[in-house]
Amino acid sequence: MNKLEVEVKSRSLADLPSDRDIQRTIRYALQSACMKIIRQAVTHHWYDDRTGKLSSSFNWKLIKDNGKIISAKVYQDAQKAYYGKFQIQGTGIYAGNGMINLNKNGRFKGYYWTRQKRWVRNPWIRGIEGEDIIQNAYEARAYEIRQDFQERLERLMK
Repeated sequence: MNKLEVEVKSRSLADLPSDRDIQRTIRYALQSACMKIIRQAVTHHWYDDRTGKLSSSFNWKLIKDNGKIISAKVYQDAQKAYYGKFQIQGTGIYAGNGMINLNKNGRFKGYYWTRQKRWVRNPWIRGIEGEDIIQNAYEARAYEIRQDFQERLERLMK
């Protein structure tokens, strides 16, 4: 992710905001940024979400170090929608983690079909292409998030 730099000019030490005010501003800015990313991800993912489970599975959390907020994380909660990881990673031949088993010659090994209790050597290998919904949402809202951070920090410095 990109870093945001703020330049402070001609301020005395007494005029600077307290650490508590800085932490509060950062917390509100991160919360706002996470909500924008989630809103973008919910409204612009390609998957037909009839039950609403995928849309409600996007969540965020603040990450702290020694009591100070250092970053935020937007993620897809697998307990709410277990299939969300397949929408992001893809399945079948499109899977990023190599779900197709090949032998040493590069040919398809086959799958054991438990219902028929036999090996299948020539199945149709299909799948869906994955799309990183959260990353796309961040990229779509990155400029707006940077502007929001900058405005909040400028307001804090006044």
